[in-house]
Amino acid sequence: MTTPSQQPLRRRNGQPASGAFTLLEMVLAITVLGLIVGVGTPVLVAGYQSFLLGTAIQQADGAARLAMERVSRELRSGLQSTVSPLALNTPSVQFTSSDGVNVTLTFQDNTLTIQRAGEVGVLADNTVGSFSVSDEADAGNRYRPFRLVTVQLTVSRAINQLETQSVTLRSGIVPRNP
Repeated sequence: MTTPSQQPLRRRNGQPASGAFTLLEMVLAITVLGLIVGVGTPVLVAGYQSFLLGTAIQQADGAARLAMERVSRELRSGLQSTVSPLALNTPSVQFTSSDGVNVTLTFQDNTLTIQRAGEVGVLADNTVGSFSVSDEADAGNRYRPFRLVTVQLTVSRAINQLETQSVTLRSGIVPRNP
């Protein structure tokens, strides 16, 4: 005698079922799967683009901070009386460091370079969008009886062929007194 769990599946007409899916079930499953993929793909693409944007911002920020730190350190070590932009709001500045070495910072062709004791080094290569130095000497102001050199640096990184991300840093630097 067979129990109900051992009996073969039967269709309504009494013939044994084959265990396969019907065409309607297959079409319904493919439609549901297509909807899930259609909704999920834009979410994944947006997540990937956000990752690329975050990476570009992080790289631009790191490059800008590194270059600005080096420029600030060099200008702070400069003697106050020798810091002079080569022209008003020029992308170059020249000064004598506290150890007597002439230093020149120059921005040209999206590259920020430093020339120290005749040796040229690159601070940021092919990523600098702008570099400006302004001198705000105001010895007559009793609230600010020192010289302030303001440096602004913009670094850009490409996200893809059409988009770039930029980071702008500005710093006020007081060179050492002579």
